[in-house]
Parts: sequence; C-alpha cells; structure tokens
Amino acid sequence: MDCFSYGRGADTGDLTLALPPRDNNPMTKKTISLDLDAYERLCCARLQPDESFSQVIKRARWDPPPSTGAALLAALQRGPLVDEATIQRLEAAQREDAPPEDSSTEQP
Repeated sequence: MDCFSYGRGADTGDLTLALPPRDNNPMTKKTISLDLDAYERLCCARLQPDESFSQVIKRARWDPPPSTGAALLAALQRGPLVDEATIQRLEAAQREDAPPEDSSTEQP
C-alpha cells in the first residue's frame, strides 16, 4: 500500500497527493496536483497493485517535444541562443580554420 494521502480540490476536482518524505524526516513532504484523468492513468499504469506511483513515474518514457518550424520560431523569439562574444569567437575560429593537407598527393 502506498504511503500517501490525497484530497480533492473544491473547485477543480483535482487530486492533491501528499507524498512521503525522501529524507525520512516526517515533517518534509512533496505535494503534487493531478486532475482525475491523470490520477486514473497513473493508477492503471501500475504493473502490480503494490507498485508505488514513484516507481510508475520512474518507469515512464516521456516523448520529446515535436520538432516543428513553429517550435523553432518560438525558441528563436525567446532570445539569442548564444551571446555575442561566443558568436565572435566562433566566427574567428572559422576564418582561421584551414583545410587539412591532402596526404594522398604527398610523395615519400
């Protein structure tokens, strides 16, 4: 049996779980709020009735966000990905970079 308590939100119907403390200090708690659908999906994802929600979550695989043009535009609008100094260093390194010598044309 899991060591957690839950209560239902008055306005939203969300469930609030009070999880057991990680450091074995009875005064420490982590609380998460789930809507009823998420709670039911979490319960159904258990492989065994005594599997904890922590075990279910740790076993879960999260899909990466989709790679779309809209996602790229949103990322670019949030600001520069690197600062100006870094851009200048990269451009200088690229200018100074010479192609490697072609060893196939060298004669012994």
